[in-house]
Amino acid sequence: MLEINLPNGINLRCLFGPIRPIVVNLRLPYPVNFPKQSKMKKPLIKIDVVSDVVCPWCYIGKRRLEKAIDQLKDRIDFQVEYHPFELNPNTPKEGVNHKEYLVKKFGGEQRYQQLTNHVVGVAAQEGLKF
Repeated sequence: MLEINLPNGINLRCLFGPIRPIVVNLRLPYPVNFPKQSKMKKPLIKIDVVSDVVCPWCYIGKRRLEKAIDQLKDRIDFQVEYHPFELNPNTPKEGVNHKEYLVKKFGGEQRYQQLTNHVVGVAAQEGLKF
């Protein structure tokens, strides 16, 4: 788990899954009650996301971040910037067979099925279909 304490007592916590960060939890030590029509400027949180577009855990984390932002958007402004990351920069340009690659990477068909089922289940909890 990675925990970041931001100014004004704001706490950002990331829980790490078997491969990538998969849970983002933003806690405020006090209720932030800005009136919806207020002329007061909302606090701004800048978030840099580094992810690979083919990584299912990155996509799950993106969905969770979107949900967290949606829950807080009336009280806090967010500036999200996405940065590319390549999990396997040695992948040939023509690509590889996805299943064969993962079976080899994870050490066999049984482990591949176990991990794939886990990802599918976690994704489903977030409304994603893999």
